[in-house]
Amino acid sequence: MNIIEKNAYDAQQALRHLEDRLKNALAPLKDIAGTQVEVSEGHCRQHGLFEQRRRTLQVLPHVQQETECPVCLHEKITALKKRIESEQQQNQAQLIKNLLSQTGIPARFARASFDSYQPVNAASQRCHQVCQGYARQWPERLAQGGGLVMCGKPGTGKNHLAVAIAKHIISAHQASVP
Repeated sequence: MNIIEKNAYDAQQALRHLEDRLKNALAPLKDIAGTQVEVSEGHCRQHGLFEQRRRTLQVLPHVQQETECPVCLHEKITALKKRIESEQQQNQAQLIKNLLSQTGIPARFARASFDSYQPVNAASQRCHQVCQGYARQWPERLAQGGGLVMCGKPGTGKNHLAVAIAKHIISAHQASVP
């Protein structure tokens, strides 16, 4: 597991832990053998009063567990979810950048995309649509082992469309395109 995967795993674990703590703070009280529960008013510096529960082990009275302010927990969960999403987006963007740099696309096709392709006639418009369809259906085509063959005279846009397909696959699926 690399450092990015470990950080993502740790963040997911922290999120699950916070969600469990919030669930416990809001759930109806349960009797657990060997414990005693005391319900009192807790005070949060930010949100004021809340119902606080303190569970104490009867055999070890110094071992206690208290619930936290539910609003604070909810805010922590929201902030952590935003952080996780932001990190995932950053990691995805970096992966796409790395995959694009590994393609060896010549500089003259650096701006090639489906949007920048200019069909000059009905046949090139059809090729454009076929290539877009292939790119959209790429996972299924890959699973089936199917490919796409483009042929035509020089200057008709075959390389442009091939690069557009590659860029779509990298962006949409974060897959390498040899």
